[in-house]
This record gives sequence, C-alpha cells and structure tokens, in this order.
Amino acid sequence: MKNEKPMDICPFCATYCEYNVKENVETVEVGDIQVTVPQHIVTCAHCGEEIDVPEYSIADQRAAFEAYKEAKGLVSAKQLKDYRREHHLTAVEMARLLHLGDKTITRFETGAIQSESVDLLLKLAMRYGVPGLEDGRGLSSPTKQEK
Repeated sequence: MKNEKPMDICPFCATYCEYNVKENVETVEVGDIQVTVPQHIVTCAHCGEEIDVPEYSIADQRAAFEAYKEAKGLVSAKQLKDYRREHHLTAVEMARLLHLGDKTITRFETGAIQSESVDLLLKLAMRYGVPGLEDGRGLSSPTKQEK
C-alpha cells in the first residue's frame, strides 16, 4: 500500500484521523478450501475501532484469491498478464481470440477466479498459442484434409 498513513473520517467516532494498519497472517475460506494469507487490520488511531478501508479489503481479497488459484493449480493473474504482454495483446484482444467476454481477461488479471474449464482454455492457449495470434504461435484452423 502507500507509505504514508491513511487518513479519513472514522465512521465510529466521526474524527478525521490516521488509521493504524497492521498485517496479520490469517486463514480464510475461499470457495471449498482454506488458505493462509496476509490480511490487513485497519483501526482508527483515535478510538481504536476496526475500520473497513476498501483499498486494503480489495488487496486482501486478491491475495486470498491468488492463494486459492495456487492451491488449485489455476493460472495466476501474473502468469496470465505476463503471457498476454509477452505476445503484445490487450486484454480485450486476448479475450476475443479465446471467444470470451471483453472484460473476462481483465477480471482474471485483477484477481477474479476462473472456472476450471476456462482455466484449461487458458493453459492450452498459453502452452500451444492463442488461436489467431499473428506471431506464429497461434493455432491455425484445420485444413480441409485434417477435417
């Protein structure tokens, strides 16, 4: 997160003050498994109440989802983004080449968990090339003789 302490109005004491942020390792449930990941505990420096700060909540959720992907052997957000950038594709281009919705790749790269069937599609594309990719790694359409 940011190096400076976050400040905002506390919903409990209505004081504009700093928040204290501690990082704890916690076990959380994601889908059908439990994963152990760092989680942020944010408290008001004035009254000590625990505060929900979206910036930290989102980061914590992404960490939990990535741990889930790793535990399940799914393609990680970083692996997907690295592959896409290596092949000079935008998220929308890759999604369209794989016949997925325009926002799908972006969602997976920002932490959403893909289904096992979509994960298989991603793994095949990353191993054998994205169909239609211009760099020579894409899978071509079957010729008439192959059909």
